[in-house]
Parts: sequence; structure tokens; C-alpha cells
Amino acid sequence: MISLAISNLQRRKVRSAICILAVALGITLLLVLVGLCSGVISESSRRVVRIGADIIVQPAGSSYFLGLRSGNLPVAYAGKIEEIDGVAGVSPLMTWTTTINNVIHVIYGIDLESFDRIGAGLSLKKGRYWTNDNEVMVDERLAKATGYKVGDEVTFLARPFTICGIYRAGIGSRVSMPLPALQDLLKQKDKASLFFIKCASRDENVVSTVAEEIAGRYPGLRPTEVAAYAEALQGNIDYLDEFIGTIISAALIISFLVILLALYTTILERTREIGILRAIGATRSYIMRSIVLESVILCAMGVLVGYLLSFLSTRWILFAHPLLTIETSTGWIVIAGGLGILGGVLGALYPALRASFLDPIEALRYE
Repeated sequence: MISLAISNLQRRKVRSAICILAVALGITLLLVLVGLCSGVISESSRRVVRIGADIIVQPAGSSYFLGLRSGNLPVAYAGKIEEIDGVAGVSPLMTWTTTINNVIHVIYGIDLESFDRIGAGLSLKKGRYWTNDNEVMVDERLAKATGYKVGDEVTFLARPFTICGIYRAGIGSRVSMPLPALQDLLKQKDKASLFFIKCASRDENVVSTVAEEIAGRYPGLRPTEVAAYAEALQGNIDYLDEFIGTIISAALIISFLVILLALYTTILERTREIGILRAIGATRSYIMRSIVLESVILCAMGVLVGYLLSFLSTRWILFAHPLLTIETSTGWIVIAGGLGILGGVLGALYPALRASFLDPIEALRYE
């Protein structure tokens, strides 16, 4: 049966190639777009976690994407929060967004002294820390992608700055500047977007108690434990599940329609052949299995080509836009492959049923 199915596919090479390519494009669409979404979310959460704080305090109702709102909290809150039992340090942070190489990035305005106290700080690789409000620091990945060097002049938010240092990638934002400088640019004097909190102990009970105390004292604030930040970030993205569901549906429908059309026309062309098989004793189940097997072979080849195209597309995107992050998990690779084959099998059912119920005598008379 397998040799018969392969032989039938080889007799129609162009049609088979088009089916394989169509399935592959659906797989590629799914893996690349889901990989982009996962990459953005994962990288954003990792950058925050690596800062080393235990709690993030934001205005109630604000987005977990830290660059979407700024200047809503008085910096004076820092002193009040530090008075809470279990709090070891508080660092105010101002955030804003900018576009670098056609990719949106978050700028952090930080107070270096308090930022170092609450976590790992900015691990300097080249240059020095800033000494005035006209200097900024960038991370290694941004410097490599853009060619920025210590001493270069760059413009952020329509104001020129001098790069005084380059720090290790993966901590906080790609661009950091003095908190007063960003406050001045945004006309938000003595304001902050959020606070990073360091607890006296990293014990879960201590961190939870501090978070509850902050929420109880200041109803307008929303404390989030950093350990749960990634989950909170993903849950805060409106319509993400709907978006991914749409991509999945598109991949499934592409496989279904392409295989349905290809096999239906194939059945029409092979009506006499099917009549001969039925006349010499082939059962209806045999005819059905052979048609479905053709679909499975086509889809399996389409899935493999889709994996290859996804890999090449990802490499090209990262080459063209090195500041992007694409993460494709093994789970999604398996899901994409399963959807491609499932769509093909569903698309083959009607042609297979139609072929199995052909009357042998009528089929032999078919021109």
C-alpha cells in the first residue's frame, strides 16, 4: 500500500510539491509568529527577574509591560515603603520607550545607588558609570547590533547623550540613563513609574507578607512578586490567546483545504484506476486507507519542509533584526507538526470516502 501511495504521488510531482509547500507555509507561519510572541514575553520577564529585586510595585491597573506607562508615582513613596518590616531596599524607576533599528525598546531611568542595593546592578563591561545627566549606558547586545562605542553621541527622546559605558546584556533594559534626566525629558519631576523592592529575606513567606502589607497600606499600588512576574506578564496581554488561536486555525485550514482539493481532483483523474482496483477485489477500507496514506505522506513531508523553512526564516529574521528574540519550544514544534498532519487527514476523508463508494462498473466506464 505504501509503494502504491508513493507511486501515485510521484506521478503528479507538481501537484504533490504544491501541497507540500502549502502545508510547510502553514507550519512556518505558526512557528515563527508564536516564536516571536514567546521570545518577547520571555526576554522581558528574564530582564526583570535578573535585576535581583523581589517585588515590583506599580500603580494599580497599569500594564506589566514596564514601558507602557511612566511618571505616575511620587518618588517619596520609596521612603514610606522602606519603613515596612521586611523591606531591605527600594529603588525608584522611570520607564519610557524608544525605537532603535526599527525595534521598540524600553529605556530605564534609574538611581544607580539604590539600584545596586536592590539587586545585581549594572555589570559594567566597558567605560564607566555616568557622572552627569547628559550620559547614558547601553547593554552589550545593543552595542554589538548598532556598532555603538563608548564616547559615541546618540539621540534618545530628541536629546543628544554621550555613551559613557556598556554593561552586561540581559539585565533591565538595553538603555539606562540617570533618573533625573528621564524625569526632566518627560516633565515628570520627582515621579517614578514603579519601584523595585528588595526584601530582607528571599523566603516566599517573607516576600508574600511584604507584598500584602504594601497592598494593604496603599490601595492605589499593586505589588507583584518577581517570581510570578512572567505569568502575570503573559496573562496581562490582551487577546494573546485569541491571536495564537487564529494562527493555529489558519495553519489547520491551509492543510485541510489544500489536501482536500488536491486529493479530490486526484480521485476524479483516477476513477478508472480505482474501478480496476475494486474489480480485482480491493475493499472499500483498502481504498480509503490508501487515499488517507497519500495525505499523511504529503503532510509529513510538508511538516519536515515547514521545520526547515521555520529554521531558515528565524535565522534570517535574527540576522536582519539582531535585537529581536525568537523562542520556539519543543512543545510548539510538536503541536505544529500534529496540526499539519491532522489538517491533511481531515482533508483526505471526503475524497477517500467518495473513492471507496465508487461503483466498479461505473468507474470502469468513466472517461
